Amino acid sequence: MHSPPRRWTWVAEKPPVQQGRFTAKTRYRQSDCPCEIVAQADGSVEVIFDDPQWSVTPGQSLVLYDNDICLGGGVIRATWNASETAA
Repeated sequence: MHSPPRRWTWVAEKPPVQQGRFTAKTRYRQSDCPCEIVAQADGSVEVIFDDPQWSVTPGQSLVLYDNDICLGGGVIRATWNASETAA
């Protein structure tokens, strides 16, 4: 998933790392889902979940956590799944 820089907000005003493992939520009552983030040159962030996520849609928010600490969040710009890119 990608989120454009104009809609991504970091609590510390910048990404915690260029690449790292965290957890994320795309729904309020959702359990934390393990993921990896990769900061992009244009300021967006690629979020790669360990497991497929159900019904994630562009326009939804994604919130990123480091354990219980909220790192920031953004609006999802695009989604894909591994089976789509493997073909």
